[in-house]
Amino acid sequence: MSALNVIWDRAKPTLFFVSLCGLAMPSIGMAEKTDSAPALERYNNSLDTILNKDHLFNYYHEAPAAESSVDSSTENSVVFDGVVQDFSTRVDLLPDTDTVKQPRQRDIVAEVAIIIDDIGYSRSQGLAAINISGDLTYAIIPHSPYAKFLATFANQQRKEVILHAPMSNIHNHSMGKSGLTEAMGEADFDSTLLDAMASVPHIRGVNNHMGSLLTQTQRPMDWTMKTLKANGLFFIDSRTTAASVAWETAQRYDIASLERDVFLDHERDSLFIEEQFERFITIAKRNGYAIAIAHPYPETIQYLIDNLHRLQAHGIRLVPASELVNHYSPNRVQQGKM
Repeated sequence: MSALNVIWDRAKPTLFFVSLCGLAMPSIGMAEKTDSAPALERYNNSLDTILNKDHLFNYYHEAPAAESSVDSSTENSVVFDGVVQDFSTRVDLLPDTDTVKQPRQRDIVAEVAIIIDDIGYSRSQGLAAINISGDLTYAIIPHSPYAKFLATFANQQRKEVILHAPMSNIHNHSMGKSGLTEAMGEADFDSTLLDAMASVPHIRGVNNHMGSLLTQTQRPMDWTMKTLKANGLFFIDSRTTAASVAWETAQRYDIASLERDVFLDHERDSLFIEEQFERFITIAKRNGYAIAIAHPYPETIQYLIDNLHRLQAHGIRLVPASELVNHYSPNRVQQGKM
């Protein structure tokens, strides 16, 4: 055998192996190329979806189908189903609205008025009192530094204003410019009262500031009630003395009038105010109505802010003083406005 033949015989196995590898490599490479393209495309597509904010927004905020017609007045409003009390409740799990028993509003068993006296000397306390939520009534002292400002502000807030008319008292406390005394003649008395009324805009009625002496005296009370009658004003007797004849005189002159039932805060103590407030509720429920008088003390203002809602829980409605006298005075005459 020649040397060439010997070399060929030895090389054949190696060449055969190399040829096999050459045939296999393209098929493996093709398989990887063919399979990896769809996999990579699927991965990229899913990544794009995750990162696409518009896609996520549309998924979670899919717009409802358009209705056939929409009232332009309600097109942009949000309407809640009155039956749904908890927004996490699924509407489709609720029973039919016809079978749901709606809660009944508590019956009104009484009406009350709360008068805040002595308004006019402190701007900040007056504003704080007027800003208490509810139909309170504000008794403003004539010719006090902030009388006109606070009366105007109260009226803008749709709160009722009355004149807190200073009257002589058994302790000889100063009454200021508009004080009414038993020593005055009728003309002077009437002029002073009219001047006081003119100094406080928007008044609907009058109550007495002090007056433990004057309200016991018949003749000045006659003059007072004649003037109020001529000007269409109601009267609240603050009852600073048990001997007052003011309410009886107002009734005789056919003026709508009531008497104070409770002083809430003649002691500036939260526990005392609480006791008086409970007493106020008791009287109102017993008689069907009641009047409380309070003052613009910080303690009182905070108490009323925190506790006025309790009246509704007892079935008691808070109303302006004019509404109360027109409902419960023996002289139920609708009073005019100044």
